[in-house]
Amino acid sequence: MHKQTFFFAMSFFFLLPIYGQESQELENLSRQIQGTKGELARLRNEIKLYENRIEQSRKQERDALSAVYDLEEAISLKSRFIKALDQEVKELSRAIDDAQTLIIQGEADIANLKAKLADRFIHIYMQERASLLELVFTSESWSQATYWAKNLLTIIED
Repeated sequence: MHKQTFFFAMSFFFLLPIYGQESQELENLSRQIQGTKGELARLRNEIKLYENRIEQSRKQERDALSAVYDLEEAISLKSRFIKALDQEVKELSRAIDDAQTLIIQGEADIANLKAKLADRFIHIYMQERASLLELVFTSESWSQATYWAKNLLTIIED
């Protein structure tokens, strides 16, 4: 039994340094594993941070695209509105030109009628029909004057 104890004690003394080295190596390895785990955790967090940034960038991109589409639609609507306004301006310009033409024609007709009226007044005065001339000047409107003059001429001719 002594031999066994002695053998056991000797084995223990020889193996103790090996166990101490293994223990030291295991501790170093454990530290390395813990360091690697910490590095992996840091890298995972960094990856999550980058993924969040990418997602935010994608959201900003979608928002920007939406804003661009909205702006394009607004530009399109404004462009159509401007075209409609241009068309309306052209139509109004034509209407104004037509009205100006009518005004010029009306002014020419009025000038022509004034000249004819002046000739009639001169003719009435030369024929000494003062009553007809007085009738024209005392009437309140042109239609009233022409009506009275027609009736007076009808009476004078009969």
